[in-house]
Amino acid sequence: MKYGINLLLWGANIGEGHYPLLSQIKGWGFDGVEIPTFGPDEPRYKKLGAKLRDLGLECTTCAIVSKETNPLDPDPAVRRAAVDFLKGMIDHNVMVGSKLMMGPYSSPVGGLVGRGRTDDEWKRAVDVFRAVAPYAQQAGVRMALEYLNRFEHYFINDTESAARFVDEVNHPIFQLHYDTFHANIEEKKIAAAIRNPSFDVWTGTSDKTIRRLAIALTLPITGSLSSQLGGVKSADIGLTMQYSDLNKPQTITAPTTVRPYSEFQSKVSAFIQGLQGAAAGVLGSGSPSAGGGSSTGSGGTSPSGSGSSSNVTKYGQCIQQANGDVAKMQKCASLLGSGG
Repeated sequence: MKYGINLLLWGANIGEGHYPLLSQIKGWGFDGVEIPTFGPDEPRYKKLGAKLRDLGLECTTCAIVSKETNPLDPDPAVRRAAVDFLKGMIDHNVMVGSKLMMGPYSSPVGGLVGRGRTDDEWKRAVDVFRAVAPYAQQAGVRMALEYLNRFEHYFINDTESAARFVDEVNHPIFQLHYDTFHANIEEKKIAAAIRNPSFDVWTGTSDKTIRRLAIALTLPITGSLSSQLGGVKSADIGLTMQYSDLNKPQTITAPTTVRPYSEFQSKVSAFIQGLQGAAAGVLGSGSPSAGGGSSTGSGGTSPSGSGSSSNVTKYGQCIQQANGDVAKMQKCASLLGSGG
């Protein structure tokens, strides 16, 4: 298992000003970073790739599309622009040394249209990604499509739809990114998909200190992935962690450049709480769903109180009004920390 952190915590345009941060992230023990690649900037990404290699940090990327590069657009010229843009972002993956491009690039983030997707939009998007996938394979970059909740996206909002879309694109390089944050909002049967779960803990008989942890579960495999694996219908997943040389003398050398972990923890906690608060505030507002229904708002209170609920509601509205403009979306973040 490897650990990475999304650099969107610090901005959408990662460059030389963030190089000291990258050194810190390496010092914190992370194996890699996720880099936002929202637009073309060849010199910046080449320099960034060289810096990551110098630090020994691995990377993945996250991409989004705009109104001008929307794979769903009825205008063939816009869809051709979408193909060209996505191919360009794949080239940028190669520049930074990434072999995985994730993101909700099936349609613009925040580009809600007041209805659910249409069959024609579905077919257009499938055609776009069938055109892009072979290029990604040639470049050695896997594509992992991310779905978002209905308050940020209207095209694909759940695992079932995303898996069906991946199946229809039908290319081994084009896969699915399962985001637990959005799944927690939209999925109704997460637990039902998991079979035979177990969690075992071994402790010392005298000191009661944990010596070993073991987690096991079975997940179903369907669609094109099952076919690619020769008809496999399920996967057994196991994770074991065991401490060695417990209670024995050890030599620990302190890192030379250290900042308090509490500083990092507070920033990550604030970011997570902001996202959770945004979802809770919008869910509590009774906004219409993509399918035409509406949220009841039960249990949809902000963890920070009524004032924070108002702020996160404004944040959700700001994201929608930004209509995929990254600069505008970044400015929305100030609403989460404002007083009203």
